[in-house]
Amino acid sequence: SPLNMSIEDKMEVDNRSIYVGN
Repeated sequence: SPLNMSIEDKMEVDNRSIYVGN
């Protein structure tokens, strides 16, 4: 993830990636 993303944004992106992956 881009270093300038906030932790909350990173968590949201990670959760979306996991959702799509499954």
